[in-house]
Amino acid sequence: MSFTDSIRNFLGTGPGARPAEAGPSCCSGGDACERPSSEGSKAPASTAAGAASPAGSLPAPAQRLEVTVEKGYRPARLTARAGSPLRVTFLRNETSGCSKEVVFPGLGIRRALPTGERVSIDLPPLAAGIVPFTCGMGMMKGGIDVR
Repeated sequence: MSFTDSIRNFLGTGPGARPAEAGPSCCSGGDACERPSSEGSKAPASTAAGAASPAGSLPAPAQRLEVTVEKGYRPARLTARAGSPLRVTFLRNETSGCSKEVVFPGLGIRRALPTGERVSIDLPPLAAGIVPFTCGMGMMKGGIDVR
């Protein structure tokens, strides 16, 4: 079994997996969205003081994704563009001990998620593949499908 197959099985997206529950999305009028947003992510108008920048060297705009934590991650599967910085914002709407933190095991990131507070995690440009995230106990699972 390949690493990608292992991740897909971990996330429940492998062959024979049940379809994900339909949750709120921007396409159906809810708050959560699986599509990257470019809102408020314009490139800076100038570079550092006096520094010239050759064409095409400006950083890509950061993608913004939002996840609500309430009886799991909603949405549990997100999609992002490869090679662009990414900001994932989590909003925890429950008090379950399991959901008190989020872990990106492959990236070495672990963050506390206080109830009712937005917590943003900035990720560097990622290569194509699945980037899993879990609760601190590994019971709640989600992932970012980087394409």
